[in-house]
Amino acid sequence: MTVFETRLTIGVCLPFCLAFVGILGKRLSRGAAGKWMAEDSYFGKELLMAGISASILNMLDYAFRLHGTVTSVTASNQLAGASLYPNGPIFPYDTGILFFNFVVAFIGMLLFMFVLTLHQDYENNPNKSRNMQLFMLGGVANMIGFGVLLAGVAAMP
Repeated sequence: MTVFETRLTIGVCLPFCLAFVGILGKRLSRGAAGKWMAEDSYFGKELLMAGISASILNMLDYAFRLHGTVTSVTASNQLAGASLYPNGPIFPYDTGILFFNFVVAFIGMLLFMFVLTLHQDYENNPNKSRNMQLFMLGGVANMIGFGVLLAGVAAMP
């Protein structure tokens, strides 16, 4: 499996499968009398949290790998001429990935707050039209969540 296929499988397909299970869970939680509703497909919040968590996990993974490379070298290895970073040197590219993950996580949190305000404004509000609710929550909120998820996956080292 190539790196792209792995990222696609883990970063996109798995969250969408979990979102689909969440849609089914929303439907089943209403009980036997419940029927399919458009609100079942509003999963922008869940996709946003998946993208934010992917970025945070990327940052932690990078930090642990960086910390592990520095502490795994003993003083005797240094005296013997071993490299300080046995897993390879640290390039500016690596810090760029770390910074991009931080930006995705930070902007994702801001967008999460925005999507929550969209849900407060349009969900269960009789003054808003049904078409506008479908567009804002089913379209805009879901696309924002999907965008953050893709950015979190793209930022994998």
